[in-house]
Amino acid sequence: GINSQILGNQAGGNIGIGFAIPAEEAKPVIDSLMKGQPIRRGYLGIGLGGAVDSDVAAALGIAANRGELVASVEPTGPAAKAGLRAGDVITRVNGTEITPDTTLTYLVAAMPPGQNARLDILRSGRPQTVNVNIGTRPSQEQLIAQAGGNDSFDADETPTTPGVPAGANMLGLSVQPLTPGIARSIQVDPTIAGVVVAAVDTSSDAGQKLKRGDVVSQVNGEPVRTAAEFGAAVARARAANRPQVLLRVTRQRATAFVPVRLAN
Repeated sequence: GINSQILGNQAGGNIGIGFAIPAEEAKPVIDSLMKGQPIRRGYLGIGLGGAVDSDVAAALGIAANRGELVASVEPTGPAAKAGLRAGDVITRVNGTEITPDTTLTYLVAAMPPGQNARLDILRSGRPQTVNVNIGTRPSQEQLIAQAGGNDSFDADETPTTPGVPAGANMLGLSVQPLTPGIARSIQVDPTIAGVVVAAVDTSSDAGQKLKRGDVVSQVNGEPVRTAAEFGAAVARARAANRPQVLLRVTRQRATAFVPVRLAN
């Protein structure tokens, strides 16, 4: 491998612990540089919602620590062309299982652009296979521009929202359909289909994680556009004895998956 760091003590001495980049990772980069070629890494064109931890797994009824959630799909990217959707869970790439130690980002970045890859996914809990042609990863500046800025999802952020009437209350949330006018006033993409949070019960788990003005577009992978659809999706999770539901939440230009405990 190639030495990258050493662990020392306060006096500046080496205590015998070092860190290295594996040779098999470094060699393709070195070969390209020696040939004067640009470094090209594989790219799917998706935003990731993180690993499937115990909370997410409980909401979806799947095994924990296996796979990663797709939070968003770049409309013109390789994943969109292959039919991947937000809410899918990618579990394997060419037969290699995705785990906290072998991440999707690592596997895809190591693949040469133009190569075909087989992705094993879970969609609404059902296994499927998607074949995708790996693209070339854009520059960091291009990626930020595609995301609409360098926004992050911060649960402590105070959203700017108009006064909106409350709909039916469920999960500790009052929701109503997202209209183009509300979308403009809370600064979200007006093409998003979902329900807007009008009020929260701060004593509920949802009330600790969501805020007035957040937009919920999915419940456990099911699209929701009205308070009735939202309530029906939650009811189905209760009927399946799920301890949690997984909400796809957009706050201004940032999107994240948020696991929420169901009340007893």
